[in-house]
Amino acid sequence: MLTVWHRQGIPPSAWRFRGIFRYVLPLTDLLFLWFGVVGWNNGIASLQEATSNQWQTWWSLAVAISAVGAFVGVAFPALWKLELMSKVFLVGLVSAYVALFLLRGISEPLVAATAGLIVILILLPMWRIADLSVTLRRWRRRVS
Repeated sequence: MLTVWHRQGIPPSAWRFRGIFRYVLPLTDLLFLWFGVVGWNNGIASLQEATSNQWQTWWSLAVAISAVGAFVGVAFPALWKLELMSKVFLVGLVSAYVALFLLRGISEPLVAATAGLIVILILLPMWRIADLSVTLRRWRRRVS
């Protein structure tokens, strides 16, 4: 099984996206992993204020686990289904975080800008979900 960093790991037709597949997507997943691990170890004050310490701990762990799945899936293109499932879960978790900030933004307007920043951070994983959805449709046609 070839990795995305192997010479033949990315098809020649995807040459324009080679840098995204080899560097940007894996680094994004590793940064989400780092965020989840740090949140699990140290806590995330904004989540602790809005929910509970236990909830934010498990949320952070879920972010870390889904980021690992997304990283493995992007590193090994043959595991694209793992990447798709992991990224959907990751975007869902981060979207809940965005919703939390938006709700807090009603009473604390300065917090709303943080929600906008977090949305920017999940745009790339959202694009990848859309990209993998095309692959999923093609795979389903072949299997059926």
